[in-house]
Amino acid sequence: MRIFAILDSEAEGREEIGYLFCFEKTEEYIVELRENLDEWTAPLLFSKYVKNGSYTIPKEASGLWVAERVIPAGRQNLGMILKNHGLSEYKEHRLLALSKGYSSQDSCYIREIKPDELPGWVTKRRRSNVRECFINNNKEIICLLYDNSALLLPLSEVEAGRAVSCSVETGGYGIRLDDRITVEKGTLLEKGKKLGIPAELFYSFARECVINTREACDVLGCTRQNLAYHIDNGHIVPLKEGERENLFLKGEVESYC
Repeated sequence: MRIFAILDSEAEGREEIGYLFCFEKTEEYIVELRENLDEWTAPLLFSKYVKNGSYTIPKEASGLWVAERVIPAGRQNLGMILKNHGLSEYKEHRLLALSKGYSSQDSCYIREIKPDELPGWVTKRRRSNVRECFINNNKEIICLLYDNSALLLPLSEVEAGRAVSCSVETGGYGIRLDDRITVEKGTLLEKGKKLGIPAELFYSFARECVINTREACDVLGCTRQNLAYHIDNGHIVPLKEGERENLFLKGEVESYC
């Protein structure tokens, strides 16, 4: 991940108006804006979000803002342009950095920074990003956030029907259901209900109570073949089955000793 401060050459004091997070592997972007901006001082493309009180700009709008500042992939003589800049292939984020984000659409530009240069307000806001998520009983989504809180959101709230899989979006700025429905962080925070238990409880359970095949064999003092026999005969039921490794509840394995 690369991070860029966003500056406005026409703004008073030349203060950073926000920060651009660039996820290189997926070529996706998220912009975090200062909360002292309004619809007139924010970049035009983001004005409607700011007007509605949203200062974390979704990846689609953030991506459009970046696209305004980068040579398009269909540009004539693109190969020569890439060669002149020492690039062997088209990479949007590299071209963005080379151009310093200048665009004819506004007076903004970017400056790359290190993670430890981020101001406290950005770090604090990102603490509410999603660290992990899963679907419980085909009815509700459980999201574990970096601030150690846990959220519960009924699938009906996001019109997801009978979604069966859940994954964390790039940077933790939302979740994706069945690889077809994206639920942004703002929606999760608005519609989700905080559980009365910390997210750390889930992590502690995974660390202390879930064991793999090798660990199960060590507990039982048996070989993998013997463990497979117990599984086939229903003596021990894996928590999750894989092609080469299974996961088990440690207590269930210990109780069979």
